[in-house]
Amino acid sequence: MESAHYEAMLQKRPADVDARAAEVKWDARADEFDHSQRTKGSELADRVTEMLLTKGLLTGFDVLDVGGGTGRYAVPFAAYAKKVVMTDISGKMLERAKENATLTKRPNIECVRLDWAAADVAAVGWERRFDLVFASMCPAARSREGIDRMSLASRGSCLLNQMIESKDSVADLLKDTLGLRPSYDPHNDRDSVQAFFNILWLQGFEPEVAYLKEREDRSLSVEEAVSRYSRRFGEVATEKGLDLRGFLAGCAENGHVRVKSRTTLALVLWRAGSGADA
Repeated sequence: MESAHYEAMLQKRPADVDARAAEVKWDARADEFDHSQRTKGSELADRVTEMLLTKGLLTGFDVLDVGGGTGRYAVPFAAYAKKVVMTDISGKMLERAKENATLTKRPNIECVRLDWAAADVAAVGWERRFDLVFASMCPAARSREGIDRMSLASRGSCLLNQMIESKDSVADLLKDTLGLRPSYDPHNDRDSVQAFFNILWLQGFEPEVAYLKEREDRSLSVEEAVSRYSRRFGEVATEKGLDLRGFLAGCAENGHVRVKSRTTLALVLWRAGSGADA
């Protein structure tokens, strides 16, 4: 099957064609990303770091983190890497990333504002510049061109993260209550992994795929639950006349809402080096 078939599989969600609009969109979510990173941390980020250490793909490395947001991965990577260059299209995301680098005493993190979807890797001097090029759930990497830029920037390995399962018992209950129809969810996208693998395979690379699973059973206060679910469901709840706070309070026992969740992260790793024959 031709690469174009798999490239089309990555375009389930329209790409941000206007860089300024994309920056505004991600700027608006910077505080939310930063709050999540600071309050919840990320077991998956720590486990990805451990996997790279086990494979000898991090210690002393020059790392490029594409679309790194507020530094969820850059911060743990920088504890072992020689240097982490973190890019993002959002200036506010990068501001938060710099703050997190300072708070965690990671002076080896450099933040660069860059639109990866239009980046000229050679022009910025990054051709074969990094030992590891990494991207996690980055929209600008969800294309043949985005993948090719990753390969071009690497003198060693590349790693793409993609969520293929993200389930949440309270979110599922809210969907049913609000009568929401199933729609594309980038956190439940198994097809993207198939597409990444086959695009790389057809280029002559030998990609590896691994999976990290996370299961959680936790209790949230009603306020925490409102904060967690209002961004995703607040607007539609208002449109449909549902009192979101009241609904979540009704789900609570002894003032706490029980949330059962499961997450599966796929990791697509390939050796870029000087080309597919490296």
